[in-house]
Amino acid sequence: MNADLLTLQAQLARNAISSLMGEFLGHCRAAWQSWLTMDAGKFDAARTRSRICVIAELTTFEDIAFSAGLSQLLSIDWLDCDLLFTLPTSSAVAFFQRRAKEESFHQLVRALPITELASALEGEDDDAIVCVVPAFSLLTTRFLDALHDVAARRANSRRDTSGAGVFRVGSWRQTASALEERQAPNDAHPSLAFSTLPLCIAEASPRLERSLLEILDHFQEAAAQPAATADEKTNELSVGALTYLNRGSELVLPIHSFDGDAWLQAAPTGGPPRLYARRRLRGADFTQPIAIEPPLALVGECTQDAELVLRSRSAVRRVPLSVHLPASRLEPWMVTCYLNRGGAGNVMIRAFAQGIGCELRYAEDETGPRPGVPIVWGVLRGSDRVVAHAKQSGQYFFYVDHAYLSRGHGQSYRVTRNGYEAGPVRDCPTDRVQVHDVVLEPWQRGGRNVLVCPPTDYFVVAHSCADWLDTTLEALQRHTDRPLVVRRKPQPGETVEPLAEALKKAHALVTHSSNVAIEAIIAGVPVFVSPSSAAAPVGRTDLSLIEMPVYPDRDKWLANLAYCQFSFEELRSGAAWRMLLEYEGRPFADEPRREA
Repeated sequence: MNADLLTLQAQLARNAISSLMGEFLGHCRAAWQSWLTMDAGKFDAARTRSRICVIAELTTFEDIAFSAGLSQLLSIDWLDCDLLFTLPTSSAVAFFQRRAKEESFHQLVRALPITELASALEGEDDDAIVCVVPAFSLLTTRFLDALHDVAARRANSRRDTSGAGVFRVGSWRQTASALEERQAPNDAHPSLAFSTLPLCIAEASPRLERSLLEILDHFQEAAAQPAATADEKTNELSVGALTYLNRGSELVLPIHSFDGDAWLQAAPTGGPPRLYARRRLRGADFTQPIAIEPPLALVGECTQDAELVLRSRSAVRRVPLSVHLPASRLEPWMVTCYLNRGGAGNVMIRAFAQGIGCELRYAEDETGPRPGVPIVWGVLRGSDRVVAHAKQSGQYFFYVDHAYLSRGHGQSYRVTRNGYEAGPVRDCPTDRVQVHDVVLEPWQRGGRNVLVCPPTDYFVVAHSCADWLDTTLEALQRHTDRPLVVRRKPQPGETVEPLAEALKKAHALVTHSSNVAIEAIIAGVPVFVSPSSAAAPVGRTDLSLIEMPVYPDRDKWLANLAYCQFSFEELRSGAAWRMLLEYEGRPFADEPRREA
């Protein structure tokens, strides 16, 4: 049976199970989620549990939810399961691992191509126990009897004709060797591959789901009972096939001199603890740190409380931890770039994703928080919702919009983290300023007017500041007698006084966070802006001080801005991403020197 046919049969099985057996499928999913979410108290009892390696065949990532036999084993309280998933190809493994990273359980399981199964178990002791669970199967109590027999050393193996069963690793190796000798030379599938159960065509029946749930309940009841007497007359067990209708930055945790297991658990949403990583520590003189990749669910601005649980045969120790991944250590697999259907920034976003090597999705498709670091363009077409979800979850996010200098699509774009504008000034070289040929004009001190530039209509909606112009004019009228000149952003074809001419007459410019504040400062006109504005570090945010503008040094501020924007080619080549990570490690500049 070739790989394409195996994949087709698996897809047919998934489709049929989804459409006919919702409650049964929900039961399997619940068993998987409960294994990922472990009560901390179970660690104390875990050292007395029987440890086994469960080998489960998958065709795609989604098959976890359809693996009834796997969910049955994970539900047995007296079993401590190590999970090893096999997939048809290396590409399937790579996809599985990416999805597992997104759901933060990739450090709890192993995934490998089926051809590498034998070599993966070479390091296991002959005495270790292995359970082989075929795809789309339901385990009967005979399988449970076999597990009891092997665990109690009444037998070294119990198996059926499909290759499913319970083995001591030494016995499993002998079985594998015997199968290899009988394997046909032209057989493209390794002898250790699982037999895919044939499609069992059945009429849809209301009783089908109830019958399967009854089998599951019966299995769970039997799992809680003492082991049955071993049947030494046969080495085979029964595995019930599902019947369905065929419709067509690493974290380093310092731990020394310990022999046992290490588990990392945390409750990032305030719910029950969730397991994120597991390491087996061998040897009485373990002196190297445990390198644990940061779970995606814990990557964000805030420090997360976590716990390292160390379990040996004689004791359980708990080590409280604080988990935080600095933004400078973000990796491409943690990031998702968001397109907008019909958005003007899609060409740039695709180029940015290419440079980073990250996933692409559509912002409009997101309905709730999703683990990872989003990168969005603008605030329209779902981008605002993605940012809102990131803020709600305490995640990092990156915002992309028109640049401060050399603006225009296809030229330069600003990229900021966890805000819409550049934040506090960091120490940066001046090399990128020189690229844009920017000349800072001397500060202008003799202007008469106060130039007020209100935000655009779409900005007002996106940032909930509909009353900005009214409240700003009211505040200014209380604190100055100067003429207030309102200058809105010119519309295409509209004739207005050039900004450069308007600035020559200005005592100060007042705006929310428009780029005109950047242009004003470069032209030597002091500004009053929102605290979120990129101009805030060299301007003022209190309108009551409108008669007392400041005239600070602007060199470090301008160098900082130039390191917060990138050319299209820098985005596409990956240079922008590398510079962003480097920027996160730069120290903050001293408070700008203010001139009298």
